[in-house]
Amino acid sequence: RFVFVLAILATVVKSIFSYMLVLVASLGWGVTRPYLDQPTILKVQALSCFYIVLDFIRESALSFRHSHSLSIAFVLLCLLPVALLNGVIFYWIF
Repeated sequence: RFVFVLAILATVVKSIFSYMLVLVASLGWGVTRPYLDQPTILKVQALSCFYIVLDFIRESALSFRHSHSLSIAFVLLCLLPVALLNGVIFYWIF
């Protein structure tokens, strides 16, 4: 059980790390600016924490949907916030 949670957490951290790396690079960190301003850093950190929690819930729901007979409505309820956050991140990048 511990290894399963650790595997889900590693997957979530890997994906958010790559998303945030692309985001801060598109904001100019290390490319055109040596640093980002404090409000931007706080927004990126808040978005990262929020995404980690919601994506962990999503990955858990997707992993248990067959073994625990989770309803389609519940699975969609877990998928929707992460999909919206992905949209926010992609909008922020472009």
